[in-house]
Amino acid sequence: MPKGSGLTGRFDKTVQVWNSSTGETVLTYRGHGYDVWKVQWSPDGKYLASGSGDPGTPSTGGDIQVWDTNGKRIVTYTGHTDSGHSVEVTDIFWSPDSTSLESDFRKQLSYLRRQ
Repeated sequence: MPKGSGLTGRFDKTVQVWNSSTGETVLTYRGHGYDVWKVQWSPDGKYLASGSGDPGTPSTGGDIQVWDTNGKRIVTYTGHTDSGHSVEVTDIFWSPDSTSLESDFRKQLSYLRRQ
């Protein structure tokens, strides 16, 4: 995580990075189709992953998006589903070397590897 910054997922489908000293929004990431339930910086501080989903609407499922610190989306992982219903991503775990992710949705784990 960049020094002095905070990170929040929001119900307006965005992720916000903010200055922890002033409370000002520094950067807003947009691109999710549903509320953002989980956000997590990579251990090396170069990326963030954000997870979204709608627990009550049938669809293709929740997603995880990986971003760089300038706001560029690197990759989107889709298809977090449970019996045809979309589910929210409830947790995201980075590998220590920041090259892969594991996500939790309704206590089911998915392993994802960045290209």
